[in-house]
Formats: sequence, structure tokens, C-alpha cells
Amino acid sequence: MLSKMKIIAAIDLMQGKVVRLTEGDPNLKVVYSSEPLMVAEVWEREGADMLHIVDLDSTLAIRYASANSRLSSSLFFFSSYVILLDIII
Repeated sequence: MLSKMKIIAAIDLMQGKVVRLTEGDPNLKVVYSSEPLMVAEVWEREGADMLHIVDLDSTLAIRYASANSRLSSSLFFFSSYVILLDIII
């Protein structure tokens, strides 16, 4: 019996905008939207089971953070599906 595949959509945020970085370089970003909530709602309508949100402003600070910093993942519920949010603590 085949198990159902889960669709996990991803949104990368930088300065409040939905972006994609080329080779992880913040200077080579493409901005897809300045409305992250609207993008999340589109993923929901399209049937995504979960939404993974990355705060690139915090994530990129890892380069400068001390060795004591760590990445923590928190789960949030957005309408009918789960959001996985990466937070630097």
C-alpha cells in the first residue's frame, strides 16, 4: 500500500519580503512578493500540508553569532495546516 505524500511548501523571508537567494548570497536575491501572508494563503489554497518559513535576516546572522547560538524550530498552526518556523536563539 502506498503512503500519501506530504507537500511542505517553503517561504524564505528577508526584510519582510518573500525571497529566494542564489547560492545563498543575500546580494543575489530575487523578491517574489512583499506580502508573505498572501503567499502563505496561496500555498494553503494549493493544498500544501505544511508551510516551512525561514527568517533569512536571523539565519544569515549565524555567520556572525557566537558558538552558543543555535537554530530552533517551532510549530505554528495557520488555518488548516502546520507552519514550521526557523528561529535563531
